[in-house]
Amino acid sequence: MNKIIDINADVGESSVSGPTGNDAELIPFLTSASIACGFHAGDPLTIEKTTALAVQHQVAIGAHPSLPDMEGFGRRRMNISGEDAYRLVLYQSGAIRAFAEAQGTILRHVKLHGALYNMTAESEELSKGIVRAIRKLGGEPVLYVPSGSVMEHIATNEGIRIAREIFADRRYLASGHLAPRHQPHALINDPSESVRQVLSIILNQKCSAMGGETITLQADTVCIHGDHPGCVTLAKQLRRALQEAGIRVSAFQ
Repeated sequence: MNKIIDINADVGESSVSGPTGNDAELIPFLTSASIACGFHAGDPLTIEKTTALAVQHQVAIGAHPSLPDMEGFGRRRMNISGEDAYRLVLYQSGAIRAFAEAQGTILRHVKLHGALYNMTAESEELSKGIVRAIRKLGGEPVLYVPSGSVMEHIATNEGIRIAREIFADRRYLASGHLAPRHQPHALINDPSESVRQVLSIILNQKCSAMGGETITLQADTVCIHGDHPGCVTLAKQLRRALQEAGIRVSAFQ
């Protein structure tokens, strides 16, 4: 088959308070790295180290902007406007772009984090703010969007390059949204189950929701959370399974 899939992870989520995840072991198995911008995690030193690690392993660099919520790790919803979303994403993504360029490379993509990701997936106003930020950034970075979301439709209509994203380590609701983290069994901890879910979506565009329903999703990129237990093992198994299925694993050019 002629399918190309990107494997990305949220990385650089350590800070002065301590490390999160195992970026040094995880990044070599990725094709793209979404680097925290300092609003939910990360700081200038961590960003610099993470971009250097990505360049070392020829992994494409992306920005992972968040709501300003270090205490809640960017997972608490806030009441923001489309203008707020525009400024948050432009500011944070611009920082990652600067560090990428300092390493001799470019900003390849933008992927929202946590609550901002979920809010924008449902909101036309916020999606338009994000699209405006992507345009102002220049260089045509790819915008990672949830499959079937409001953000996907608005970005596509506005001519923004998108990648439809699915998650290897999370379960889905019948609505097609991710199951909230506080729900029992929302996280998938068995790498084999994660691989089965990903292959089902990529090969058949089908996924079993938590209630047993079959939902339709499409995928251009697969996310592994860098703070998820077993993320390195999952990345290894997923990359091998995709290649064995005849799927080319590559970042977006």
